[in-house]
Amino acid sequence: MLNEITNESFSFFGLEIELWKVDDSLPAPKFNIVSKPNDWSKTVSSTKKIGSTSVSDTKQKQFFYWQQFKEFMIENNCPVKPTKPYPQHWMSMSVGKSGFTLATTLNSVEKKIGVELYIENDKDKVYFDELEKNKEQINSKIGNATWMRLEERKASRIVYYKTNEDPLDENRWEQQHQWLIMKLNEFNNCFRPLLNQIF
Repeated sequence: MLNEITNESFSFFGLEIELWKVDDSLPAPKFNIVSKPNDWSKTVSSTKKIGSTSVSDTKQKQFFYWQQFKEFMIENNCPVKPTKPYPQHWMSMSVGKSGFTLATTLNSVEKKIGVELYIENDKDKVYFDELEKNKEQINSKIGNATWMRLEERKASRIVYYKTNEDPLDENRWEQQHQWLIMKLNEFNNCFRPLLNQIF
Protein backbone atom coordinates (compact mmCIF):
# COMPACT_ATOMS: atom_id res chain seq x y z
CA MET A 1 0.00 0.00 0.00
CA LEU A 2 2.77 2.46 0.93
CA ASN A 3 4.50 1.80 -2.41
CA GLU A 4 1.36 2.96 -4.21
CA ILE A 5 0.95 6.29 -2.42
CA THR A 6 4.53 7.47 -1.97
CA ASN A 7 7.07 9.05 -4.29
CA GLU A 8 9.17 6.69 -6.44
CA SER A 9 12.25 7.73 -4.51
CA PHE A 10 10.92 5.59 -1.62
CA SER A 11 10.44 1.81 -1.68
CA PHE A 12 8.96 -0.19 1.17
CA PHE A 13 9.27 -3.87 2.10
CA GLY A 14 7.13 -5.87 4.48
CA LEU A 15 9.07 -8.55 6.37
CA GLU A 16 7.87 -11.54 8.35
CA ILE A 17 10.32 -12.83 10.96
CA GLU A 18 10.50 -16.50 11.95
CA LEU A 19 12.71 -18.06 14.60
CA TRP A 20 14.27 -21.34 13.54
CA LYS A 21 15.90 -23.77 15.96
CA VAL A 22 17.69 -27.00 15.16
CA ASP A 23 18.15 -29.45 18.04
CA ASP A 24 19.87 -27.58 20.90
CA SER A 25 21.07 -24.62 18.84
CA LEU A 26 20.18 -21.04 19.68
CA PRO A 27 17.14 -19.65 17.80
CA ALA A 28 18.11 -17.99 14.49
CA PRO A 29 15.99 -15.41 12.68
CA LYS A 30 14.66 -16.07 9.17
CA PHE A 31 13.29 -13.11 7.20
CA ASN A 32 10.53 -13.60 4.63
CA ILE A 33 9.56 -10.83 2.23
CA VAL A 34 5.75 -10.60 2.21
CA SER A 35 5.46 -7.26 0.43
CA LYS A 36 7.80 -5.45 -1.98
CA PRO A 37 7.74 -2.72 -4.67
CA ASN A 38 5.89 -3.87 -7.79
CA ASP A 39 8.88 -3.64 -10.15
CA TRP A 40 11.57 -4.63 -7.66
CA SER A 41 12.38 -7.95 -9.35
CA LYS A 42 12.70 -6.24 -12.72
CA THR A 43 14.96 -3.57 -11.27
CA VAL A 44 17.19 -6.11 -9.51
CA SER A 45 17.40 -8.12 -12.73
CA SER A 46 18.45 -5.04 -14.70
CA THR A 47 21.03 -4.10 -12.07
CA LYS A 48 22.52 -7.59 -12.21
CA LYS A 49 22.79 -7.30 -15.99
CA ILE A 50 24.55 -3.96 -15.59
CA GLY A 51 27.33 -5.66 -13.67
CA SER A 52 27.63 -8.54 -16.11
CA THR A 53 29.82 -8.79 -19.18
CA SER A 54 26.73 -9.14 -21.42
CA VAL A 55 26.03 -5.40 -21.18
CA SER A 56 28.23 -3.09 -23.23
CA ASP A 57 30.07 -0.11 -21.77
CA THR A 58 27.68 2.19 -23.62
CA LYS A 59 24.64 0.46 -22.11
CA GLN A 60 26.15 0.72 -18.64
CA LYS A 61 26.78 4.43 -19.20
CA GLN A 62 23.16 4.88 -20.37
CA PHE A 63 21.90 3.21 -17.20
CA PHE A 64 23.95 5.50 -14.95
CA TYR A 65 22.96 8.52 -17.05
CA TRP A 66 19.25 7.87 -16.49
CA GLN A 67 19.82 6.91 -12.87
CA GLN A 68 21.36 10.33 -12.19
CA PHE A 69 18.75 12.05 -14.33
CA LYS A 70 15.96 10.52 -12.26
CA GLU A 71 17.59 11.79 -9.06
CA PHE A 72 18.03 15.20 -10.68
CA MET A 73 14.33 15.30 -11.61
CA ILE A 74 13.29 14.49 -8.04
CA GLU A 75 15.71 17.01 -6.51
CA ASN A 76 14.41 19.75 -8.82
CA ASN A 77 10.72 18.92 -8.26
CA CYS A 78 10.08 18.17 -11.92
CA PRO A 79 6.29 17.93 -12.43
CA VAL A 80 6.78 15.01 -14.83
CA LYS A 81 7.05 11.80 -12.80
CA PRO A 82 10.32 9.94 -13.46
CA THR A 83 10.45 6.21 -14.13
CA LYS A 84 12.95 3.47 -13.37
CA PRO A 85 16.25 3.76 -15.27
CA TYR A 86 17.28 0.98 -17.66
CA PRO A 87 20.31 0.42 -19.91
CA GLN A 88 18.78 1.89 -23.05
CA HIS A 89 18.95 5.14 -25.00
CA TRP A 90 15.61 6.48 -23.77
CA MET A 91 13.48 6.99 -20.67
CA SER A 92 9.69 7.01 -21.12
CA MET A 93 7.26 8.96 -18.93
CA SER A 94 3.50 9.39 -18.78
CA VAL A 95 1.78 12.33 -20.42
CA GLY A 96 -1.63 11.36 -19.06
CA LYS A 97 -3.08 9.82 -22.24
CA SER A 98 -3.07 6.16 -23.30
CA GLY A 99 -1.08 5.54 -26.48
CA PHE A 100 1.11 8.61 -25.94
CA THR A 101 4.32 8.91 -23.92
CA LEU A 102 6.92 11.55 -23.29
CA ALA A 103 10.50 10.38 -23.62
CA THR A 104 13.98 11.73 -23.10
CA THR A 105 16.54 10.31 -25.51
CA LEU A 106 20.28 10.31 -26.03
CA ASN A 107 22.47 9.46 -29.01
CA SER A 108 26.19 9.09 -28.33
CA VAL A 109 27.01 8.37 -31.99
CA GLU A 110 25.40 11.54 -33.37
CA LYS A 111 26.18 13.40 -30.13
CA LYS A 112 22.72 14.73 -29.33
CA ILE A 113 20.03 14.52 -26.66
CA GLY A 114 16.32 15.09 -27.10
CA VAL A 115 12.79 15.12 -25.77
CA GLU A 116 9.87 13.69 -27.70
CA LEU A 117 6.21 12.84 -27.79
CA TYR A 118 6.00 9.19 -28.86
CA ILE A 119 2.72 7.93 -30.34
CA GLU A 120 2.32 4.16 -30.46
CA ASN A 121 -1.10 2.65 -31.12
CA ASP A 122 -3.31 1.46 -33.98
CA LYS A 123 -4.39 5.02 -34.77
CA ASP A 124 -0.97 6.66 -34.49
CA LYS A 125 -1.08 8.12 -38.03
CA VAL A 126 -4.57 9.54 -37.46
CA TYR A 127 -3.43 11.10 -34.19
CA PHE A 128 -0.20 12.37 -35.72
CA ASP A 129 -2.07 14.02 -38.62
CA GLU A 130 -4.52 15.62 -36.20
CA LEU A 131 -1.68 17.03 -34.12
CA GLU A 132 0.07 18.24 -37.25
CA LYS A 133 -2.91 20.49 -37.97
CA ASN A 134 -1.75 22.37 -34.86
CA LYS A 135 1.92 22.24 -35.82
CA GLU A 136 2.47 25.99 -35.80
CA GLN A 137 0.87 26.36 -32.35
CA ILE A 138 2.79 23.37 -30.98
CA ASN A 139 6.15 24.49 -32.35
CA SER A 140 5.62 27.92 -30.83
CA LYS A 141 5.54 26.21 -27.42
CA ILE A 142 8.21 23.51 -27.77
CA GLY A 143 10.48 24.96 -30.45
CA ASN A 144 11.03 23.92 -34.06
CA ALA A 145 10.57 20.18 -33.54
CA THR A 146 11.21 17.38 -36.01
CA TRP A 147 7.93 15.71 -37.02
CA MET A 148 8.39 12.03 -37.91
CA ARG A 149 5.37 10.14 -39.25
CA LEU A 150 7.38 6.87 -39.51
CA GLU A 151 5.37 5.37 -42.37
CA GLU A 152 6.90 1.90 -41.98
CA ARG A 153 6.00 1.58 -38.31
CA LYS A 154 2.97 1.67 -36.01
CA ALA A 155 4.45 4.68 -34.29
CA SER A 156 5.14 8.37 -34.84
CA ARG A 157 7.36 10.92 -33.10
CA ILE A 158 7.56 14.64 -32.47
CA VAL A 159 11.07 15.28 -31.20
CA TYR A 160 13.29 18.24 -30.35
CA TYR A 161 17.05 17.67 -30.33
CA LYS A 162 19.94 19.49 -28.74
CA THR A 163 22.97 18.80 -30.91
CA ASN A 164 26.69 18.94 -30.18
CA GLU A 165 26.10 17.20 -26.84
CA ASP A 166 27.99 14.03 -25.95
CA PRO A 167 25.93 12.03 -23.44
CA LEU A 168 29.00 9.92 -22.61
CA ASP A 169 30.82 12.97 -21.26
CA GLU A 170 29.97 12.94 -17.55
CA ASN A 171 31.25 16.51 -17.17
CA ARG A 172 28.27 17.61 -19.29
CA TRP A 173 25.61 15.58 -17.49
CA GLU A 174 24.37 18.29 -15.14
CA GLN A 175 23.96 20.83 -17.97
CA GLN A 176 22.30 18.19 -20.15
CA HIS A 177 19.93 17.19 -17.34
CA GLN A 178 18.98 20.84 -16.78
CA TRP A 179 18.15 21.20 -20.47
CA LEU A 180 16.19 17.93 -20.56
CA ILE A 181 14.05 19.02 -17.60
CA MET A 182 13.38 22.42 -19.17
CA LYS A 183 12.36 20.86 -22.50
CA LEU A 184 10.41 18.07 -20.80
CA ASN A 185 8.36 20.69 -18.96
CA GLU A 186 7.67 22.50 -22.24
CA PHE A 187 6.46 19.26 -23.86
CA ASN A 188 4.36 18.33 -20.84
CA ASN A 189 2.76 21.79 -20.60
CA CYS A 190 2.00 21.73 -24.32
CA PHE A 191 0.80 18.19 -24.94
CA ARG A 192 -0.89 17.16 -21.69
CA PRO A 193 -3.81 19.62 -22.05
CA LEU A 194 -3.80 19.44 -25.87
CA LEU A 195 -4.17 15.65 -26.00
CA ASN A 196 -7.08 15.75 -23.56
CA GLN A 197 -8.68 18.51 -25.60
CA ILE A 198 -8.31 16.87 -29.03
CA PHE A 199 -8.65 13.19 -28.14
